[in-house]
Amino acid sequence: MHSQVAYFGAMQDPAVRQRIQTRFTIEELAVAGFNVASSLGSILASQQDFSDIRTIKALLLPILNSDADCSSALAERELWVLNQQRHLILHRRGVIDTRYVDATGDPRTIGTRLGVSPAELEIRLAAMVAAAKSLLAAAGKHAA
Repeated sequence: MHSQVAYFGAMQDPAVRQRIQTRFTIEELAVAGFNVASSLGSILASQQDFSDIRTIKALLLPILNSDADCSSALAERELWVLNQQRHLILHRRGVIDTRYVDATGDPRTIGTRLGVSPAELEIRLAAMVAAAKSLLAAAGKHAA
């Protein structure tokens, strides 16, 4: 029940309302047995892409009382670039396109495959680990 209270509290934040779907169809409610309290996560996951770092940040920060360390870790450019590259790999089979170059400023040639050096991977993984640690620490403080 605590997660539903946190979600509805987070929905008061304008950044969250802009990114998260808040209307449910009768069909979605019927699949959930008209019990939103026990099915909120499933309903939201069926409507929303939670793989986008901006959506994750918009939803989690209000729930975690805008924890400064967490906010800083989620704002790391390397984490954002990792998310852009993940999108490119999943949706474009790793082929660099104009959207990716425009978004990231990456100087690589459009139409070539994305290559990630060991050094780049290490930097991005470090940013991911730092974000995970900050999220866990903030969640621990929030739960206390």
